[in-house]
Amino acid sequence: MNHHSVPVNRRSVAALACLLGAAVGCGSTTTPPPAADSAAQDLGPTDTPDTPDAAPPQDAPADLADGALPTDAPDQGRPALDGGASLVGRWRLVAVDGMDADGGPRRFTDVNGPFMTGDGMTHQARVNGMLLVSPARLAGVFGFVFDDHFVAFDPTRDYDTAFLVNGFAAPGLLDDAAGAFRVPGGMDATITRNPDGTISTVDRMSGSRSTYARVGFSSPRTSLSAQGQAQLFRPAMATGLTRPRVALVWDRPGTALAEGPGSTLTLSRVAPFARFPVNLPGPPPELAQGTVGGVRVGLAYLVGYEDLDSNDRFTGMGPMDSDGGTPDAGGPTADIFRALSRVALAWRGEGTPTEAFEASVFRELTPGWQYVLLHPDASTGSLGMTPFDPTTAVSPDLLFSPTVLARRPPDLVP
Repeated sequence: MNHHSVPVNRRSVAALACLLGAAVGCGSTTTPPPAADSAAQDLGPTDTPDTPDAAPPQDAPADLADGALPTDAPDQGRPALDGGASLVGRWRLVAVDGMDADGGPRRFTDVNGPFMTGDGMTHQARVNGMLLVSPARLAGVFGFVFDDHFVAFDPTRDYDTAFLVNGFAAPGLLDDAAGAFRVPGGMDATITRNPDGTISTVDRMSGSRSTYARVGFSSPRTSLSAQGQAQLFRPAMATGLTRPRVALVWDRPGTALAEGPGSTLTLSRVAPFARFPVNLPGPPPELAQGTVGGVRVGLAYLVGYEDLDSNDRFTGMGPMDSDGGTPDAGGPTADIFRALSRVALAWRGEGTPTEAFEASVFRELTPGWQYVLLHPDASTGSLGMTPFDPTTAVSPDLLFSPTVLARRPPDLVP
């Protein structure tokens, strides 16, 4: 498969978006994270060599072509299908059933399977999602993983909705016996119990049926190691990028951000994809850990920028001025901010949660590392986060915008 051109026609992509329904939305919108006026601070030298990262090869690597998961895949087995007596709990997406572009049946599962696009190319595709049910809140995250990465195909979408991934959180009241979650002023969500212990929901817009299995206990993930992918969004609109770079940015307690490990990429109109390593061998640095409701937490955002001054750092995280420079770093000659991923890396450490933790943006985190999606939370009226399925791999991916991004990572760690 040619990773540089990613030959997928628009009709196939539109059918995928409608098939996943609420997962990626036929006409759904996403609110970008709020900006934060924060200053970058050093946590020490980066641990990734400053060597240009080659774009993915023309032919898919054997491990990806065979449908294997990236190195980040957990080693524990998936839990048994067990619906239990109550709908309350954590459920992972195991299958989505709908129709393809020609009106025929189409199924995606949580395991890689072949998917042929309208131009005859075959790719590996799977879904990753969670449904989190509580008596007064319903939250979920849904994503379509294509060749083991989140990829933006459709140039008609805007930057914030280009990845086939979405999330939500809504307040309401669970009617456990009736299998319904009732949202004040909105439409009820019907949850069907299946004979095999799974549950299902049906999207009203697309008619697609999503099936979930209860998540059992799994050992905390003490480290993260994965190959992320940077993609140049709408490459035809992009001018030449000067030393594009991707990095993790720690959300430090208070209002400060701090840049962590990073990599310089080879990314251009003719090579719009590039891979980069993400390696977190243990907990976040001590300076990047905060305490929320009695629990230690950490959060890292994935960002991209043009490193115009070649110092392997983004000079400032404050607001940009109109010419794309940072006011605190010398105007147009300063680095240019190009990418902010909605996929973040979250960590929960020790501590006994209090009511303050259960009411916080970190409430859904389980012990250890996990990938989360940042999305609007209607239950709080602010930005929220929902973890992806911990039993299947998620890729930390991001889009480089052809225009300057004025936003910055949010400030969520108090």
